[in-house]
Amino acid sequence: MNIEVEAKIKLSKEEFDRLSDLLGEPDFVNQKNFIYNLPVGMVRIREIEGKRIVTYKGDIEGEKFKSLEEVEFETYSDLEKIRRFFNVLGFKETLVYEKKRADFNFENCVVSMDILGEDYYVEIEGKEEDIKRCLERLELENKKTEMRSYPEIVESKSQKS
Repeated sequence: MNIEVEAKIKLSKEEFDRLSDLLGEPDFVNQKNFIYNLPVGMVRIREIEGKRIVTYKGDIEGEKFKSLEEVEFETYSDLEKIRRFFNVLGFKETLVYEKKRADFNFENCVVSMDILGEDYYVEIEGKEEDIKRCLERLELENKKTEMRSYPEIVESKSQKS
């Protein structure tokens, strides 16, 4: 079983820019995400630069950092065929959203700088002890971590509108 451990933090524009100064110039790529909620967890199709990444994410929560089961594979299959495949299986597409992401390798972690609508986030993935060290080096150790997934954040924003 592959367990993903991550810390996600919402940042101000100034904090986001400071992070860019520390990590280097971000090379953002557009990601389009198609979400299928399941009784336990979710399936996501992510379209990025001509390929699709299909991911299952389970529901395992941590206290400070989010931990969850993750299984994923990459495919170059036609996006519409993949979506139809999930519909035939009885999965209902519940959300489609886009974000911009730039990834960096830092302190044995993958640090992702994300722009979701008008909001800025950093997501740090790795082993728990590496995440803690990374947060300290980036001077983010005292920031509140966001335990919601991006789909949950997008859904809560649309409910407030």
